[in-house]
Amino acid sequence: MPTSSTESLAPGERMRVPFELDMNATANRTEQITERLGNPPGETQVLVRAVVDLQGSVNGQQVEDVRNHTLAVGLQGGTYRPTEMGSMTNRYESTQTVTVDRTYGPLRSFGGPALLLGSLVALGGLAYVRSQDRIELTPAERERLAFEDDRNDFDEWISEIQLPADAFDLPRAEAQSLSALVDFAIDTDNGVVEDPDEEAYYVVHDGYLYTYRPPAEPDGDQSGDGSDATEEPEE
Repeated sequence: MPTSSTESLAPGERMRVPFELDMNATANRTEQITERLGNPPGETQVLVRAVVDLQGSVNGQQVEDVRNHTLAVGLQGGTYRPTEMGSMTNRYESTQTVTVDRTYGPLRSFGGPALLLGSLVALGGLAYVRSQDRIELTPAERERLAFEDDRNDFDEWISEIQLPADAFDLPRAEAQSLSALVDFAIDTDNGVVEDPDEEAYYVVHDGYLYTYRPPAEPDGDQSGDGSDATEEPEE
């Protein structure tokens, strides 16, 4: 196997490595191998392989690599010729660390302090309002929130039904909360009835009408003082 080496190559410079190939001997050996294999289908190929062991630097970085290049030689009708190899280019990536000054635009330079200042002002305002009891819930708001929580929790126990008029002639007992009315209904094996026309809840049991009317929403039109709690529907 012929070998050749050189100390350095300039960009674009070529290096030639002469070699000899006895094609007659190669063709004869190929025919012998083919006959031994029973003339299998396929095409015989002759390849000339070049192993390139290179060491050097690319953009100041050390590179060590081994490359294999193959040249095919065609055999047709007792003649041979090398195929076109074309151009081959070996590429290597190199990295370089560069230090640059970090610069920021006016939004980054002044936006952060402005945002911090705005947050501090907002926190101060919130603390002042809270100190003045301006964000505390009123008793009516607390009672309304408690009712809405109970309404969601006990939804499966409540049915929307229009009670007959004579049911409102029964003696009444007022529950203090919807949860208390539901607990009573569970204990007495009854259901809770919600009036479809107004926000009122009832349990009919043992000749009594147990009722609960939730407080009106604080921003609603009703006063929520319970003055209409005993109002009966017209017959």
